[in-house]
Amino acid sequence: VCAIGTRVSGSEGMARQRELIVKHFESLGARVSIQEFKATQRSMNKPVDMANIVVSWHPSSRERIILCSHYDTRPRADQETDPKKRSAPFVSANDGGSGIALLMELGKSMKSMPLKVGVDFVFFDGEEFVFDPDDEYFFGSKHFAREARKNSQVVKYRAAVLLDMVGGK
Repeated sequence: VCAIGTRVSGSEGMARQRELIVKHFESLGARVSIQEFKATQRSMNKPVDMANIVVSWHPSSRERIILCSHYDTRPRADQETDPKKRSAPFVSANDGGSGIALLMELGKSMKSMPLKVGVDFVFFDGEEFVFDPDDEYFFGSKHFAREARKNSQVVKYRAAVLLDMVGGK
């Protein structure tokens, strides 16, 4: 994932990463769906194409849990402790990358796991598409929540675990 480079929402790197994730989980036998949407950041005033990835295990189960992570990177390393590095491209090995890696590895065991509920791995886009301090966060998770509410007669989510920065010290 990190070899792709930055994976900012709407970028070529994000498209390559999405393709990698989809192929990985389809090869493991999961049902993969894409939630496409557009988001407009306050500081940009221009819509950007975004897409959440939903990887479903035991998709016929109405009762489900979610394991999720964002898969976008910040547009720049704005929280870097060295001010000289803040405008550098941000590869995001831990912030985003580690959650993706954990779910990709866990996916290798999911198909054969005897579960009483279905499990969805959700990869959120646009969670960190932030350029200015007044910008909005969490485009992907908000979109996912709106869609889940619309489908609450078909799918009932019981719990969710957000994986973020799981590869730190």
